[in-house]
Order: sequence, then structure tokens, then C-alpha cells
Amino acid sequence: NWSTMLKSGTSGLKKQCESGIKRSIDEKTRKYYECVLILLDAMEKWNDAHVEELEKRGMYEQAEICRKVPKYPAESFYEAVQSIWFTFAFVRLCGNWPGIGRIDYLLGEYLEKDLTSGVLTLDEAREILAHFFIKGCEWISGGCYGSGDAQHYQNILLAGIDANGNEITNEVTYLVLEILEELGISDFPTTVRINKNTDEKLLRRVAEVMRYGGGILAIYNEDLVIEALIKDGYDAREAWT
Repeated sequence: NWSTMLKSGTSGLKKQCESGIKRSIDEKTRKYYECVLILLDAMEKWNDAHVEELEKRGMYEQAEICRKVPKYPAESFYEAVQSIWFTFAFVRLCGNWPGIGRIDYLLGEYLEKDLTSGVLTLDEAREILAHFFIKGCEWISGGCYGSGDAQHYQNILLAGIDANGNEITNEVTYLVLEILEELGISDFPTTVRINKNTDEKLLRRVAEVMRYGGGILAIYNEDLVIEALIKDGYDAREAWT
């Protein structure tokens, strides 16, 4: 749940676990919370090691960002992007392979806030997000790994509706499409949720990116998929999400 990490940070999750331990009425639940606390401690120590290394290299601005997230809630677009990447990298090191998911939904409010307040420009935000995509290629080294799928399951999802049925397309949606078009990075398999109300501007932009080929973008018929999920017994709000 990337949104929870962005809003609470590991420090907030720790408080939830400590509260859960106090409320636990059975040993299994208590042990679960204790294990999560160990995991969060490990994540913070791993993060501290990165901060220390950044400071050694004189990268003080980056060190300050990493000192704050993901330990504490993200308050800016830059912090939110860093928090998502660091969380994703750590979970992957733990042997799990979660997709990043709805990156425009997660980052949209942070970008809107920063643009409105003048903290950063759209070009600066694009640079930050482009580095995020470039960072996701670091595992490529030209070696032979015995696998042909050529990606680390960094799947992301764009556009579509939220749990309230509202379209989530925002500036981040278009930034991602611009970055994919320019850099041609295919290590983040990207799906765009298209429905009967999708704006023509987005449809045209998706088509412009897809014309380059490479299998970078896929399109899902959101209306059809949601209808199928509801028929299969899913609650409408869950299907929309």
C-alpha cells in the first residue's frame, strides 16, 4: 500500500504496530506486529546507510531528502518520488515483486501542490521523475541471468477512475508518457486505463507514444474489466480502484 507509506512513513506504521501489540488478544496477532516492527527497523537502518553514503559523497541535498523519507510522511513531489522508489527497492530486496501501480494517482496531489506554491516547475518535476525511470534500469549489466522477461516487474498504471468513480488523470500522467516517449525505457511496463469518458487529449497522447513500438504501453478497456469484476462478486468501489 504505497499510499499508506507516503502518508504515514515507517514512523507512523511503527506507531500503528505498537498500538496493535497493546490491543492484541492472541499470540499470533501480537507476533505479527512484532515481526513488522523488525522489518520497519531494518528498512530504517538500510535508509540510514544510504544517507551516510550520500553525505560522504557530498550529496547533501539528496541526503536530506533520504533522511526524511520514507521514515516520515512525504510533503513534496521530490520526497514522494523518493519514498516510492526506496520502499519499492526495499520490498524487492525482501524477495517480493510488487508492481508500483497507480503512480499518477499517488503523486498527482504532491505535484499539484508544488506547482501551485511555486516550489518547483513542471520541467523540474519531469527531471525528477525521469531520474526515477532511469534508476529503474540500474539492474541491467549485460550479464546472463537465465531469464528472458527482461524486467523487474516495476509495472505501473496510468489514468482511469478512483474508488469514487472520478477520473484521476493529472499532470503526472502526461509526464510519464513524455518520459517514456523520450527515453524509450521499457523496464516499467505501463498500462493506461481507458474508458468511455477518457479525454481525447489523453487518447491522442497515448497513441503518439505507442507509435514508437517497443511494447512500452498497453491499454485496458476499463469499462469492460470493471463490469467483469463486479459480475464476479467484487464490490464496485474495489473494482473501480
